[in-house]
Amino acid sequence: MRYEQVKNWILIGLVALSLVLTWELWTFQPDFDSPDRDNLTTPDTLVGGRSLSIQDVIAAEALVVHDGDDYYMIPADSESYRDTYQRIFRSNIEVEMTPIGDPFPSEQGEQGLEVIFPTAIPTNVLMRLFINEEDEIMVPLTAVNRIYIYQNPNGANMFMQLFSEIDQDMVVLRSNLDYHMFSQNVFNQVEDFIPAVGVRELMDEQFKEQLYVPSEPYVGKKLSYTAPSIDIDFFHQLLFPVPSSISESRQANGERFYTDGSRILTTSSNEDFMDFDFRYPVISEDVTSRHIVDSSFDYINGHNGWTNSYYLSDWSLLTETEAKAKYRLQLENLPVIMYEGQDNLMNIQVSRVGGQTSRYIRPLFSIESLSFETNTVQLPSGPEMLEGLLEQEFFELDKVEKMLIGYEMESSSISYVTIEPHWFIKYEGSWKKLGDSDGERADTTGENRDELE
Repeated sequence: MRYEQVKNWILIGLVALSLVLTWELWTFQPDFDSPDRDNLTTPDTLVGGRSLSIQDVIAAEALVVHDGDDYYMIPADSESYRDTYQRIFRSNIEVEMTPIGDPFPSEQGEQGLEVIFPTAIPTNVLMRLFINEEDEIMVPLTAVNRIYIYQNPNGANMFMQLFSEIDQDMVVLRSNLDYHMFSQNVFNQVEDFIPAVGVRELMDEQFKEQLYVPSEPYVGKKLSYTAPSIDIDFFHQLLFPVPSSISESRQANGERFYTDGSRILTTSSNEDFMDFDFRYPVISEDVTSRHIVDSSFDYINGHNGWTNSYYLSDWSLLTETEAKAKYRLQLENLPVIMYEGQDNLMNIQVSRVGGQTSRYIRPLFSIESLSFETNTVQLPSGPEMLEGLLEQEFFELDKVEKMLIGYEMESSSISYVTIEPHWFIKYEGSWKKLGDSDGERADTTGENRDELE
C-alpha cells in the first residue's frame, strides 16, 4: 500500500513537471544580444568619396571666341576660362522672341563667345545652373548642345542663343551680362588665347555645329599619380540586399563574379574596374518621368560616389523605360579618353530600367596626389593632324563627331597610374587615338581599326 502511494506521488510530480515545462516551452522568447552593427556593416557612404552639386558635373568642352572670321579657344586651365564660365551662369536671363530662320551662331555683330558642351545638357538641368531671380524659366527645348553669346544690337547687354541638336531648334535668351565688361575680359584678350580653325564646310547650314581645333602645336606633360584602390566590400553592401547570400567565383582570365542569383557584380582581374548588372529590376511607373541625368547624379551622390572630378559626357534614352548616363574622368582640365587603349573604362556609368538602377559601371580606384612629372610631350596642331587623316582613302570628315586633345591612362605599377596627352577623334561613335606623342599620323582605315579601338 505504501509502495503504491509513493508511485502515485511520483506520477503526479512528473505530470506537474511536464505541465510546467510545456508552459515554459510555449511562452519562451529568446533573448539574444543585439549584434555590433559597426563590426558587421560597411559605411553608408564611400570612404574618400564626396557629394557634389549639379554645377560640379556640368562642364563645357570648349569656350571659343568668334572675332570676325577668326576663332580663339580660351585655355581650359586659365583664369579667364573659369571666370568667363562662372560669369555666364551668374547672369539673370529671360526668354526672348526667336525670329524664324535666324542662324546659329548669330550673324549680328563681329564678336561672340560659343560655349560647347560634351553632350546635350537637358534643359531643366541647364536652367538650374543659372542663378536667376525668376523661380523658373520655361525653355521649349529638350536639351542644349551649344550656347552662343553676343551683344544685344539695341542695348548694352547680351543675348544667348541656345541650340538643340535633338530638336534642331534654337531659343534666344536676354541676359544682364554687360557687353562692355564682357568685351574687356574676353574679346579684348584674344592675344592670350589659342588660335583655332573650323574644319567643317557649313556654308549653307542654318545651324552651324562647327568643329574647332587649335591651329598651334600643343605642349603638355606626361604625369604619374598615386591611385589607391576602392574596397569592393563597400559595393557588396551597397548593391546586394543580403550581402551574406553572395557567392563568389573566379574565371580563368582572373575576373571575379559575385552574385545572389539575380544581381551580378563583375570585377576585372586586378579588381580595378567593376560592372554591376541587375537582371530583373522592378519597373516603377511613377518615377520614370525623372530624367536619367537627374536620377544618375542623385544615385552617385547618395553614396558619395564621386572620387575625383567627373563631368557629364553622354546620356541616352534606350527605350521608354530604359536610359543610361556617363560621367567621364577629367584630370588637369583634360578628359581621360582611354585606359590602356580602351574607351569607356574611365567613366562612371549608371543605367536605369523604370525607376530602378539596373547597371553600375565604374573604376575601383581613385586618383590622388601627383607623384612626379616625366617628359614633356608636344603634339602637332589640329590642321596637321587633319591633313594626315584626309590623306587616307577611307576617311570621311563628316563622320568625325569630335576632335580634341585628351589623356590616355596606363597603370605603371601597383597603386600608380600615368597619363599622357594624345589627339583623339570620335569617329562613327567610337573614340580613336590618332597617333603617338611624337606626332605620328594616325590611320583609321579598316586594317588598323581594331588596333585603334
